[in-house]
Amino acid sequence: MKVVILEDIDCKGFGFKKSETYKALDGDETDVEELKGKILVRQPNSPEKKDWWCTFSKELVGKIITII
Repeated sequence: MKVVILEDIDCKGFGFKKSETYKALDGDETDVEELKGKILVRQPNSPEKKDWWCTFSKELVGKIITII
């Protein structure tokens, strides 16, 4: 799954840029209860061949992120 960020988001040490596409996972498809109702978006500062994730509530789909 991929998402497009609809507005710039500044985080500690990295940021998501408006209109850019990022790799994502549906938290409901994991076996982790805390990730239910969330979209996991790969952080742009992830090291090569590693995935660090930020979580976004599914309520933000259409407001801050769009699934493509």
